[in-house]
Amino acid sequence: MKAFWCLFALEIFLHIHDGQAQCPPGFDPFFVGETSPDACLRFAMDVKREWHEAKSYCESLLPGGYLAILDEENLHWSVISYILSHPEMLNEGFHIGCTDEVNEGV
Repeated sequence: MKAFWCLFALEIFLHIHDGQAQCPPGFDPFFVGETSPDACLRFAMDVKREWHEAKSYCESLLPGGYLAILDEENLHWSVISYILSHPEMLNEGFHIGCTDEVNEGV
């Protein structure tokens, strides 16, 4: 299994609870709608990690933190746009909250 940056190495994905309009320090807000952030994401590019290491790392950072799950189409495209606007990220790979360990490549 190839080592990637953690987020995807959306490293951390944290749901915003009602009434909380800001992301924790080090996290970027991502919007699906037009108001408060729908998700706070952090791209962990300090160390490349295997998927299980990335998962454990993300879960250890904050209560409720986990590898990003990009199952909402608008969030998925917001993350892609974000990466495209940061040249240092363009040739990198990122882990997300799913794995192909049962069937490699699937």
